[in-house]
Amino acid sequence: MSAARPWDQGVLDVVHTDWRPSRRDAREAVRQAITLCAQRNGGRVHIAWFRDDLPEWVSPPSIGAAVSSWTAQGYLRDTEEWVPMGGHAGNAGKPARVRILLRPIPSETQGAAA
Repeated sequence: MSAARPWDQGVLDVVHTDWRPSRRDAREAVRQAITLCAQRNGGRVHIAWFRDDLPEWVSPPSIGAAVSSWTAQGYLRDTEEWVPMGGHAGNAGKPARVRILLRPIPSETQGAAA
């Protein structure tokens, strides 16, 4: 698998920084699911391992954009391990990298009203 092309990363960045409350809430749900997954798996995370922790309303593009952005920001690190994505969509058999949570991902929603 190759790294995202620059225009792909730009699209991911736009999705990941969408200001709308529903998108912010989706990122928070992904952050929480990743945190739980890392706790269960010695710091290792993969979409197939945390998908069941996500609400159904979180869209696949939101998940991918969040994981990509947090990897670029140094919260997650790629490993050389690849695992099928799982799930029920057409990409279920497509491999995705296992990542390691290096440090806690900050919440956008906790303390936002303060």
